Amino acid sequence: MTNLDGALQVRVGTFLGRELIQIKDTEMEIQTWCFGFCIGKRRYANDRVKELRYEEWNEAGGRTCGIRFRYEGNTQVLIKAAREAEALQTVLRIINVYKFSHPLPVSDPQLTKAG
Repeated sequence: MTNLDGALQVRVGTFLGRELIQIKDTEMEIQTWCFGFCIGKRRYANDRVKELRYEEWNEAGGRTCGIRFRYEGNTQVLIKAAREAEALQTVLRIINVYKFSHPLPVSDPQLTKAG
């Protein structure tokens, strides 16, 4: 879903509350909400967001799922989802609307413009 400014807005339930993800032309902002209060904001320049993906990982003895990405050489967690289906739906909504940078693996041929 988009807002009046043309930015993509996605609300996702998490273990601790809700996350509001806003993706504009040049910036992605993640707001963390708990009991109706915004308790944190993180901002990322879209041109430096790499490898946006759904992932599962082990944390504190249990399996966690969510969305991760690389930003300036570090792995960032976009959301930790309470439900796998919600995380998958969210990442599909994001990548269907906004194309973040994904480098081709070395084994994939690079396409060139025919002359």
